[in-house]
Amino acid sequence: MEDVEDPVPERGEVLVRVEACGACHSDLHAMREHFVPLEEGHILGHEISGRVEGFGPDCRNPYGLSEGDPVIVSWIASCGVCDDCSRGDENLCRYLEMPGLTPGRQGGLAEFVAVPEHVVIPLPADLPLEEASVLSCAYGTSYNALRNRGRLRPGESIAVFGCGGVGLAAIQLATLFGASTIVGIDILERKLQWARELGATHVVDASKDDPVGLILEATDQRGVDLAIEAIPGPKLESSMEVVRRGGRLVVVGLHPMGSRVPLDMMGFSMYNLSLIACLGYSPRRDLPQLVSLVAAGRLDPGKLISRYYTWQAVNEAYRDLERGRVARAVIRIR
Repeated sequence: MEDVEDPVPERGEVLVRVEACGACHSDLHAMREHFVPLEEGHILGHEISGRVEGFGPDCRNPYGLSEGDPVIVSWIASCGVCDDCSRGDENLCRYLEMPGLTPGRQGGLAEFVAVPEHVVIPLPADLPLEEASVLSCAYGTSYNALRNRGRLRPGESIAVFGCGGVGLAAIQLATLFGASTIVGIDILERKLQWARELGATHVVDASKDDPVGLILEATDQRGVDLAIEAIPGPKLESSMEVVRRGGRLVVVGLHPMGSRVPLDMMGFSMYNLSLIACLGYSPRRDLPQLVSLVAAGRLDPGKLISRYYTWQAVNEAYRDLERGRVARAVIRIR
């Protein structure tokens, strides 16, 4: 821990007083420089909730925020005006920055963070700020993977490979969206138990059993309509085998830079499969939808959080995350 100067919001930015910040596997990738090198002293943390502290010059304030308002901060910090952003693909912004994950854009494991105003999303006053932090990554990413990229429809079946924070959020959302069969796959029993609690109809311990055989059995040998790969560095072998003919496979788990994955191209073509990438979400489109689900009482993000940590215990939080001891860890900054 060290003292640093408080950030000063630049043109079009909002200064947020951080209340809580979730610990995510992407932070572990960043620590190991699997994405891009980060300078010494870079501040991690991209699952941020807090309160508005102030505004930089020339803010248009699209959400009508005032100082003290509760907010979440998107880790997709797009420019908001380029061609990609204008058509709703803010996660593909050519000027994309990611708080805590990209050089020069500091994260939320600090008292304050400055970010573009359009990625600061208002929250209802009665929503617990600490719980809300996980909406900005685990739930936002899963929402986009299921609703927009995977186009999950009521009555369809889904298999989720990897029951970490994003995978478990996907299971919870799949239940909300009306999926009929929901299979969670992991190698740790505690994660499979969390999957059951969040709505999985079937679970598979891939350390003991063959996921392909059991998933096909659960779907009368048909395969699932949608598979989600939420494992860091997914191999895609099993998930490709359990998707039905004409089905969809959405890849959420990130690979280190330069990774390659072999594919059975004959099976891919003959079964008319759709292999779909999913990077985060579009904050102005997706995060307000998630906030509305929580405000209506249809989604409880607190169910995903296994433990809260003080800011002094931040290293313990990441150790527990890496060892699979928590579904989601949230660090209290205040």
